[in-house]
Amino acid sequence: MAEFDYHDALIQIEMLFQSHILSFGFKEYSLETFADKKYFRTWKGREGCEDTDQMRAGLNIDGILGSADPSENEVLTYLQYTLNIAELCRRSFNAEDAPGYEFDIRNYTELLSRIREILKRLLYDVKYVAEKELIYLVPHDPAADSVEATATDPVANAVTEYRSAELSGKLDQKRQLLAELAKTVADYEKTGSQSARLDKKIGFLTDSFGISEEGSGQPKYEVIQKLNENEVEDWYDETYQLLLLRILLHQNADRMKKVDNLAKECGVENLEISEEEMARLLSVKGVPEPEEEPEPDGQEAADAELSDRSAERNEKKEVIETARKSHTLRNVITAIIIADILFVFFILCYLFLR
Repeated sequence: MAEFDYHDALIQIEMLFQSHILSFGFKEYSLETFADKKYFRTWKGREGCEDTDQMRAGLNIDGILGSADPSENEVLTYLQYTLNIAELCRRSFNAEDAPGYEFDIRNYTELLSRIREILKRLLYDVKYVAEKELIYLVPHDPAADSVEATATDPVANAVTEYRSAELSGKLDQKRQLLAELAKTVADYEKTGSQSARLDKKIGFLTDSFGISEEGSGQPKYEVIQKLNENEVEDWYDETYQLLLLRILLHQNADRMKKVDNLAKECGVENLEISEEEMARLLSVKGVPEPEEEPEPDGQEAADAELSDRSAERNEKKEVIETARKSHTLRNVITAIIIADILFVFFILCYLFLR
């Protein structure tokens, strides 16, 4: 983050944030002092805090502002706090309910403009979850945006909250959100071999990591129990990406059927991509399915260990150990997601350009 002075940018925003944006006669208020006076105690997003001072302390806002080189997460934490307080005042302020108060639109607009400039640099978007009265800052992601735009509110809200910078490192909250999404996906009708294979992988991950509404996150396998928190969070994020892809497939099921019907009319009977074609497309070896026997590695000790386990458990152990050493599985999953999204995009372009 050395190419841009984020410390100076945050100080400039803080000066606007603490300026007298609201006034009543000779009395002047910053956004924080006015929020404390009128709205904070009834705000759903206050997270148990009594006032803005307590929230600032909990988020270490003053520490962030005092850092000469704040991290990206610290910058996002400060911006999310500032935006939420600013928007709380804007949403709640009504001249009829507060006669005599004046709102300085010019300074308020300048404040938001400077915040947007930093978010644009960081490639983050602003998402508002009305149910929680909270603004989340989320990384720019067209696929997730598509889900949020068309999914039901609980699903869209869970996707937004999981994407937010605020959830980084918070495994319990991430697990709860993944459980909500997994429960929704479990009710989807299977629409072909692709969704069936995807459901199988999602089921393996949620089962292995103890991701369920009533689960405590206790891993099922010894290999997973040895992962550190950062590695567990990486796998949570992989599970989220697969759930996101499954939601997209569900949302586009009717469109896929429409394309299949057109293909049949043209005499093209099968548009499915085989495992071999997918592996060739990605230029990597296909990831084995859980029910398949893993390839022998040529080492007697490894063969002896494999013979003591069922084929399914061997395959799961192989997947996780391989991912920890080389992140190959992570690259495959990412490539599959990109390929499927590009496929859907190609079909949409074809239909619109006809």
